[in-house]
Amino acid sequence: MWQETPKRGASTSPVGCSIRDLKRPNFATNFSEDDYLQQDDIVKQRLRDMSSDLNTKDKFHMAWVIKTVAEVAFEEEGPDLHLFQIKPFEDYLYAVEEKDSVLMKIAGDCYTTGSYKDVRHYGFLLKNPASAFNQSSGEKDKVADILSSHSATEKAWNEKYIGSAADCLYDTIKCQCTRGDPIVYARYAAILQSSGMGKSRMIDELSKKHLVLPINLRPSSDNGFPAADVDVRVFLTVDESEKDDILRRCHAFLIALFTTARSYLENIDQHIAQHVGELPLEQPPQTIAQKFRLLMTAGQTFKRQGDKRRGFYRDVVTYANELLQQPTILLPLNSPIRRATSPAFTRDGEQLDIRRTALDLIKCLNPELEAAHIKTLPPLVVLAFDEAHVLSVEKHQVDTGYFSEFSELRRALRALNELPIFSVFLSTSGKIQNITPRPELDGAGWVQKSNLTNLRRHPHDRGCDD
Repeated sequence: MWQETPKRGASTSPVGCSIRDLKRPNFATNFSEDDYLQQDDIVKQRLRDMSSDLNTKDKFHMAWVIKTVAEVAFEEEGPDLHLFQIKPFEDYLYAVEEKDSVLMKIAGDCYTTGSYKDVRHYGFLLKNPASAFNQSSGEKDKVADILSSHSATEKAWNEKYIGSAADCLYDTIKCQCTRGDPIVYARYAAILQSSGMGKSRMIDELSKKHLVLPINLRPSSDNGFPAADVDVRVFLTVDESEKDDILRRCHAFLIALFTTARSYLENIDQHIAQHVGELPLEQPPQTIAQKFRLLMTAGQTFKRQGDKRRGFYRDVVTYANELLQQPTILLPLNSPIRRATSPAFTRDGEQLDIRRTALDLIKCLNPELEAAHIKTLPPLVVLAFDEAHVLSVEKHQVDTGYFSEFSELRRALRALNELPIFSVFLSTSGKIQNITPRPELDGAGWVQKSNLTNLRRHPHDRGCDD
């Protein structure tokens, strides 16, 4: 629980200003040391994405540091989440500008050392420090109801799955892959339904039989289960203004994802050893798919993914960021080479690309795979992007028109068209055109000209979990 510190002098901030809450230092939290390290890594990544070098003497820069720490602490959702809030940037800036040298120094020291525990202990995350320790019975009941609801959701996830939606989904995407359809722009499908209809549970059920790489992009402002893969969401939604930069980021992510997945699968028994003994399973996982599912679900709660899954995606994002550090080759916009090639990455002198790393992953699953039959194999790997509408925010560039993270990720996925890999995008957004646009509005020129097409939509109003 939070522990109040001894009284100190009254704040000089104006009455009614939320910054008065910033000046109560040294609150203890229930975050563990691992929680701190995890949050520090995310904070450092976000700050690197904003600027390569922040000035610890610049109040504007330090205000951004404080706000970033607050956002990450809120997203990671510790046990005292009901006490937290995210304040407007102006509040953080006012805090360091109103002669609060203590907060300014703490932010600067934390940025220098890379450890932000002291900033979190300063108490600026609290909605109202004065009343945090004197909740009314109604407030306590509300918190108890929320926790009870979360617990019920977690338990329901492990109940017997009823229905055949997962099998129907696989049969549908299997038809698309085994046809080897040359006119499909990319092997993906979008599933759009209201929250609570069973989309995520269907994907989890699918992962019991087939290798699924699940990625949850849920925004920090939303409550839902499963929880977000925060590292991945931050990486894929960095505010890039250039279309080519977003495409390059998507390529780096997919290369890192396939490479890391293969590395984990090669040692999967070691990765899940402790969880096989801990969980009340009817029988230990036998297949690669079942073992990887255990890695992805062990220890998950309503508020956060388990340590193993967070560690997996932390490795993915770390590798992807290393790839992005490599210099880019600049070519004229009208260059045919630029239009025909994908972003180039190398490691240890070897050229890396999405198709090659994906093929290595597939061969890890089936070493005897024959290249001659690969185009018409049923999907061996499924990428599942949950809350995918997060990627659909449109941007505009004068020379290339409208685009989004989703459009560029879809372009990157075209490299997998002849491989037994399929992608599924789940969304609760009603703006279906942002995920599966009509041909005339599609950002891909080949689709606009009708040379290629997206997969046919199959709208329905049934739930995915009966």
